[in-house]
Amino acid sequence: MPDGLTRTQVFVSYAGADRAIVEQIYTDLKARGIDAWIDQSGLEAGTPDWEQTLRDAIRNSWAVLLMASPRSRRSLYVKDELRIANYYKCKIFPLWIEGDDLIDALPMGIGGTQAIDMRGEGYAAGLVKLSAALVKGVSGTFATVPPPPEGIPLKGSVGAPSPAVEESPRARYFGRTHAIRAAQSV
Repeated sequence: MPDGLTRTQVFVSYAGADRAIVEQIYTDLKARGIDAWIDQSGLEAGTPDWEQTLRDAIRNSWAVLLMASPRSRRSLYVKDELRIANYYKCKIFPLWIEGDDLIDALPMGIGGTQAIDMRGEGYAAGLVKLSAALVKGVSGTFATVPPPPEGIPLKGSVGAPSPAVEESPRARYFGRTHAIRAAQSV
């Protein structure tokens, strides 16, 4: 995706055993005009590299909807999707879809993030909260991928230094000695 473009889709991360409620949430979001990506419709028969397709879908999303349940907490796929989402700085929205204790539904590292309770009778109110947050996010500043500073290519882009040929630590910290000495003399 070119730098500086707005990402508007959200990626749905879930455990396969939770498919029924996940499909309901996905359908309800689509009905409200939310551009959600889910593997059931995003992966077509004959997709040559489904893993790369999932990675690209996450990279092209501004947020990930984590369908939080005890099964998703144990899912290796969900954990990997969250790692990729963190790498691409996607906002994570935990949606509590099942379980008696929220902490049993959230993977490590997500426990401090405010979750939306989508269980049972809380579904309708949760859907309203989620829809409002997603609409606000798409129109807000955190849905935009900022371009790199002028003249500095992104890693992996044409002209960017490869990880093996990255600049030395000395080059990165050049000039700090003067600043440290000046601060110490005050």
